[in-house]
Amino acid sequence: MGLQDKDPWKSVRQIRLEAQKGWSEWLGQEPFDMFLTMTSSGTTHPEAMLKRFMYRRSQINTILYGRNWRKKDSEAMSAVIGMERHKSGNPHSHILLRFPGGFPAGRWLEFRNLFSGWDPKVGKKGTHVDGFCRLEAPDDQDHVVSYTTKYVCKEGDVILTENFRALTPQGKLEINTEEQ
Repeated sequence: MGLQDKDPWKSVRQIRLEAQKGWSEWLGQEPFDMFLTMTSSGTTHPEAMLKRFMYRRSQINTILYGRNWRKKDSEAMSAVIGMERHKSGNPHSHILLRFPGGFPAGRWLEFRNLFSGWDPKVGKKGTHVDGFCRLEAPDDQDHVVSYTTKYVCKEGDVILTENFRALTPQGKLEINTEEQ
């Protein structure tokens, strides 16, 4: 059977599934502390959604680790962001959060409230229009990692924060996500 006899889309799907499996295995080596789901109300560019998340992340890191948290990035919350567009064209994302030493006890409500106002279009006084943000503790690590990395298969993006660290057989691997 020659290459021309094969369904080329089946090959593309298989490559995407293998890529998702690789991402899931690699990212799932260490547990994540929180799972965040964000949608957007109205028309929003994915980059705008990402910038709003990064702003909230900066606020949390400043609360927990002080104003100079960027200088000591090993002591900061890191994230894996899976993002895609809905059929409507609006972005939708799932985000895995990892805190050094685990999620800080007693801060759940504070962070939930911080994220609840993440999208200025969501509405006044906490009313809900059509965008939302949900912060929760992951029940099943494998499920949330797989769910976040599915965007590799759906022509979306998986984005790592600049301080993300992952395990390798040799120990910690530092990922340089800054453009050269």
